[in-house]
Amino acid sequence: MNGGSEELNRRLEELKTAFAISLAGRLDEFELAGRSLNEGDDLSRQTEKLNKLFDIAHKLAGSAGTFGFKGLGDLASEIEVLCDDFIAAERSLNQADLAEIFEKLVACRKFSES
Repeated sequence: MNGGSEELNRRLEELKTAFAISLAGRLDEFELAGRSLNEGDDLSRQTEKLNKLFDIAHKLAGSAGTFGFKGLGDLASEIEVLCDDFIAAERSLNQADLAEIFEKLVACRKFSES
């Protein structure tokens, strides 16, 4: 039985390492999706972009939490909630909305670098 537990722990460590290695690329995609939002976009275009950012945030929040990056997972969850709230509000984003998203994206990058 102990061998199975050791094997599982070894495999989880491999997955955690692989996640950490892929993190820079994941965050690049995350930032690109967030920075694609523009105040001047019409509502349908912003909603489309918010949905994409939401999907990326959701995946990142889950995987970061699973592999021991709790702080990063929490930040990604906050972005996920923001996107959901903005979509539900059915209004165009303003500069304050965009600044809030960008601030959290920058925090994700800084968190991953520490």
